[in-house]
Amino acid sequence: MELFHKICRPLAEIFSAAEPTIKDLVREIDSISVFLSNCGLQSKLTADEFQSMLSSLGYRLLRVRDQGYTCPGDLHGACLLGVMSFYTSLLLQFGRQRHLLYERISRRLKVSVRVLDLDSAHSQFLPTLLWLLMLGAISVFEKEDDPWLLPELARVSEQLMLKTWEDIHCELKRYLWIDSIHNGQGRRLWDKVQRYQADKMV
Repeated sequence: MELFHKICRPLAEIFSAAEPTIKDLVREIDSISVFLSNCGLQSKLTADEFQSMLSSLGYRLLRVRDQGYTCPGDLHGACLLGVMSFYTSLLLQFGRQRHLLYERISRRLKVSVRVLDLDSAHSQFLPTLLWLLMLGAISVFEKEDDPWLLPELARVSEQLMLKTWEDIHCELKRYLWIDSIHNGQGRRLWDKVQRYQADKMV
C-alpha cells in the first residue's frame, strides 16, 4: 500500500543521504503518519490491514536495529530511535502494556537526546530534539524521567521561542505525529512543562 507524500519534511532531509533500505523505511513511516493524521484512525484501513502494516513495519525496524544503525551519538541514530518510539505508540493503541516493553529503546533514546543536547547550539537540531523529547515522553519514557525531561523541554522550547501548545504542535506535526493519538498526551506534557517554568519563577 503506497502512502507516500511529496511534502518536504525534516526526516526526509535528515535521511536523504542514508542507505536506501533506511531511507525508504523512514519515508514510508513518515507517509503513514501523514495519512493517519489527516484521516484519523477511522480511515479506510481495516483492522486487518492496519495490523498487517504494523507487522511489516515492526519486522523492518527490528532488522534496522539488529544491523546497528541505532547507535546513540549521532542525529541518524537518535532519529531512528524516535521512529521506533513512534511505532511503539501505534502498538499502544491495541492495549499493549507500556511498562512491559521498550526498556531498551527508552534507555538508548535517553542517551541519544543527551548527546544531541551537546550539539543543540546548532539551531537546526532543536526542532528535532523537541520532537524526540515529546515523543519519547509519550511512548517510552516514564514519570521518573520528569526531573531531567521537563527542564530539557523548557530549555528547548525557550530557545525555539515557542510559548504555547499551538506553537509546539506546529513543530511536532512536521515529524512523525498523529493528532488523534499524540495530541492529548502531548498537551498534558506541555502543561507540566509550563507548571515547571512557573514554579521556577516563584
